[in-house]
Amino acid sequence: MKNQKRNPLIEVQEVRKAANYYIKGAIDRNFDYLCKGWQKDCEMIGLNDKGESIRTPRIWWKEFLAQPINDPNYSRKSEILNIDIIGQTAIVKVKSILKSTENTLLYTDFLSLLKIKNTWQIVSKIYNKEILD
Repeated sequence: MKNQKRNPLIEVQEVRKAANYYIKGAIDRNFDYLCKGWQKDCEMIGLNDKGESIRTPRIWWKEFLAQPINDPNYSRKSEILNIDIIGQTAIVKVKSILKSTENTLLYTDFLSLLKIKNTWQIVSKIYNKEILD
């Protein structure tokens, strides 16, 4: 693959756009919008309550986002903390706070992206989950 010089600011904007598809899709509970930034075979990797690794395919989001939220106190806020790009690879660090009647959760996501056919796509996500209260 021939290495093309691109404006770094444009690359950051395009990576941010892919990450924002995930963020806005999750907040709005819109699977189709979320998928605009996710490569079809991507997966999430995290730890369950026993400290064991769990892998979750993208399709999980479809089922999860289709479930109604019956908690009037539920809210989700996310922000991009960092974007690091080297060549055709990028890492985006995202912080999300999910509040509900039951508790407040802090998710820290590390989104791995590849530039596939000139489009930045999330190919995997590892995450950390903390219960804040």
